Amino acid sequence: MASLQKTHHSLSLKTSCWLTTGVIRLALTATLLPLYSYANVDKKNWESRHISAVQQYILPNYKVLLTNASLTRGNIHKACTTKEQVISTIDQQVTQQNFLQLYVSWATVQPIHFGPISYLKRQVRMQYWPDKHNVGSRQIKKLLSSSNDISLEDLQKKSVAVQGLPALEKILFSLTSITPKNCLIAYRISENIESIAKQNYAGWTEKPAMFMNDFLAINYVIGSYSSAEEITAVMAKSITHYLQFIEQVKLSAIPENKDKRTKPRRLEAWKSRISTKLIHHNINSLHTLYNLVFAEIIRQKNSTLGTKIEARFSSLQHLTHQSSGHLIDELIGNNKTSLYDKLNNTQDTREFILWKAELRELQRLIQRAFTHEIGLQFSFNSLDGD
Repeated sequence: MASLQKTHHSLSLKTSCWLTTGVIRLALTATLLPLYSYANVDKKNWESRHISAVQQYILPNYKVLLTNASLTRGNIHKACTTKEQVISTIDQQVTQQNFLQLYVSWATVQPIHFGPISYLKRQVRMQYWPDKHNVGSRQIKKLLSSSNDISLEDLQKKSVAVQGLPALEKILFSLTSITPKNCLIAYRISENIESIAKQNYAGWTEKPAMFMNDFLAINYVIGSYSSAEEITAVMAKSITHYLQFIEQVKLSAIPENKDKRTKPRRLEAWKSRISTKLIHHNINSLHTLYNLVFAEIIRQKNSTLGTKIEARFSSLQHLTHQSSGHLIDELIGNNKTSLYDKLNNTQDTREFILWKAELRELQRLIQRAFTHEIGLQFSFNSLDGD
């Protein structure tokens, strides 16, 4: 990874609200808009941690996302330009596997709600979810019923619900055959996903924006951030907010009241049966970000608390890995352990209620660490515990 260049921006980028959809905003605004004070933050030692997070986590994973987006687009194009103009079973499985790998690579960067991904509605265009009113399905049906061909530019002017991963999933994992019309729509969506991934990565690495330079002290004030403390707070929010988002939104299909039924179709990516895998990669990514930026200093200040946080991360990674299966299992209909199938076939939710409990405990421990050991003060305590 090339070192970060110490140059000033010619274009100043301003961060937007970290949540991108009205649905997510509604779910979290009331409880997850903490304001921070910066007492006890050692300003001299944070810049290298921020740069490590950019170099070792953010940029490599955004590059993988772009690579997988390009592979998916290329394979859909190849499958849809055969002489028969209909995707064969084998080609469809290859395309589906590419798509699953793409979705997993998106899961590794889902917790990042700052930087170029937050501009031009890129996050919600990449993934319009949750879709409580099933807007995506209605809009996809409308597209498929139209007799007009559609260009990439046409698609980008339409609803965000048909521009990203959930819309492409609806076509690729439909029970009906992939027709020439479906092929064209699938290809345009894959083009758009690749375009978003490309623009996002370029926003981090190419001039004039080169967002990665905003993490250098020399560029504070003239860039997106005014101080190292502000960047530390942004990264802390990414961790605390997304842990709660997993618990309250991604696992909302699982009621803790035994009198209420599960709702499997509330799960993320339920058609492709990779809900658990996405959560697993979310947890892995949050753990990585925590380790790169916060873990060492928390261990130094409170080794017992640091050990407890590490144990909770490890427990959640183990629990979600056990249920995540292999990508190939989804393609051959052999993933009987998927969260969707478990909820659809049984009302035994004890395993997944445990996940929620572990997530809540991890949130409590991390909030305590951020508050007491680092000095990032939450003005509104949305979590249990001290």
